[in-house]
Amino acid sequence: MTANEIARKMQRVYARTGMTWHQFAEKAEIGYNTFRFFLNSKNIRLDSLLKIAEALNLEIIVREKTETK
Repeated sequence: MTANEIARKMQRVYARTGMTWHQFAEKAEIGYNTFRFFLNSKNIRLDSLLKIAEALNLEIIVREKTETK
């Protein structure tokens, strides 16, 4: 999955919350501008991304790539 695909998935889950971006930023304990940047597909810090995922009840899993032949 690419970074953009992850962001789009998270944005779709956020859209189902019905929360304003101000409300959600407070829930995720991140700045309003950080969440606005995220919604506009701008780069944000990893710790902010993890807070957004947690607030959306999502998990981000990192694992080694498997070889494809």
